[in-house]
Amino acid sequence: FGFCSGMGGQIVQSTDNGRSWHVVNSLNDPFLNDIKFSSGNGFCSSSRGIYKTEDNGVTWTQVFGGNMSTDIVLPLSENSCLAFGTGESYSAGPRALMYGAILQSINSGNDWVKYTLSNISTIQAASFYSSTEGFAIARRSLIKIKVK
Repeated sequence: FGFCSGMGGQIVQSTDNGRSWHVVNSLNDPFLNDIKFSSGNGFCSSSRGIYKTEDNGVTWTQVFGGNMSTDIVLPLSENSCLAFGTGESYSAGPRALMYGAILQSINSGNDWVKYTLSNISTIQAASFYSSTEGFAIARRSLIKIKVK
């Protein structure tokens, strides 16, 4: 089965390898940015935080909210999950720029710790080659990330 998320807070699912799709849930969020599953848990990053499902996408609960938009969600193991997004803003002349931020949960998304990346812009892509190490891209920077 496959899932997809996007504008309007809708999560759609395909059970026939993408030939057809149907709406399985609508969340109260204008932009759902990324959706991934690992070990039976699903996480969805959004403009208003992070949502989690424990029943293959039937129901979703917001597990992180606040003033951080998350662009990428990356489950690393049954208990460990990272999310990448926008941290604090700073002035850069005529327009504001945003620092990047990383959220980390080590208890299946129940609690999250936020790390603001000073002088690094919003993370645009991330890939991990193990459950503790990987790389992320922020504008023109390649960043090596190691988590506990």
